[in-house]
Amino acid sequence: MTCDQFERWLDQGTPAPLAAVASAHAQRCARCAASRSASRELDALLRSAPRAPDRFTEQVMDHLETPGIALLPTPLPWWIRAASEPAGVLALALAAALLWGWQRLWSFTETAAPAAVRMVEASLAAWVAELIAAPRLGPLRAPQVQVGLEVALSCLVLLASPALYRTTARITARVLPRTPVRAD
Repeated sequence: MTCDQFERWLDQGTPAPLAAVASAHAQRCARCAASRSASRELDALLRSAPRAPDRFTEQVMDHLETPGIALLPTPLPWWIRAASEPAGVLALALAAALLWGWQRLWSFTETAAPAAVRMVEASLAAWVAELIAAPRLGPLRAPQVQVGLEVALSCLVLLASPALYRTTARITARVLPRTPVRAD
């Protein structure tokens, strides 16, 4: 019997057919022995507790089924929950910024995008130049081959981006709590 099976046995109310196996496991495992003694103490405390009045359970259930008593607060409409999510707030802020200053953003992208492309192109070209600088790779020194390698590397970067996205999503899902947004 493993520790998980022992815990399951305790949760099931210590059924008799597995009692001998569980007892043998508890003698070998200090953690399970402590769990068994805590379970026995709790059972003893519950047996010594005063009994609930007659019809207590039925009265509680009748009270809970009474109209007008809400067990849980009513959920907010989907659009309020979506607007209160950080991603929703960020998307709304981005949309507002685009609507408000799209001309400035457009002029910025007209100047910044070519610079970014030149920077990426230069780094890819430098990497390809280092790659083909080896003496054995002499035929790769042709400009047409270099351009082909740069295009192939660009395609590989594009193909790898979804995998990179999924990896970062898994990492952030472990770190950040997730609150689902449901549509009603």
